[in-house]
Amino acid sequence: MKIKLIENGLDSLKKGFEYLKQYEEQYLLEKSGHERYFILKDAILSIHHGIEILFKEVLRKSNELLIYSDIDKSLKNAYVEKRQRKLDSLFETSQTLHTVTFREAIDRVQRICGHEINQHFSNKLHKIEDYRNQITHSEVALDEIEINETFDGLIDEVDIFFMKSIGTEYSTLTGYAQLKEKYNVSVK
Repeated sequence: MKIKLIENGLDSLKKGFEYLKQYEEQYLLEKSGHERYFILKDAILSIHHGIEILFKEVLRKSNELLIYSDIDKSLKNAYVEKRQRKLDSLFETSQTLHTVTFREAIDRVQRICGHEINQHFSNKLHKIEDYRNQITHSEVALDEIEINETFDGLIDEVDIFFMKSIGTEYSTLTGYAQLKEKYNVSVK
């Protein structure tokens, strides 16, 4: 199986916003219970994953080394193996490589690559990471209203940021722009 960073990120982002749409339909119908919460959980996990991978794509476009946490022996050996075996990606090598965390990717995109992220968007990104961490590592006790506020307008902020930082490849690869358009129409 071979999936490029941008394909991986867009797929997760697309699925996350599909889950979010399902959740909002449940919420508007005032359906309570675990089914609605599990849909929201899937939305959070997918959207977080998609955003994280797309930030790594921004780093990769600037300099492939920026997506890795350390330039260590494993990374150096991966480059040697990539050249010797004529591979397309370092991830095809036998080396175990570690990429940067969500927050470190955001920090590098801003500080090293020079992309601006306004405080409002940054706060939302950090909240999504906090939700994801609670879902992934423990029992979940989150404020549904706060989560809804975090997601309010997020699709536009994500779209604007990645269109600027990745370019046309961002919107054309998986039909995400059409999904966004359908989502916006259904929410109105």
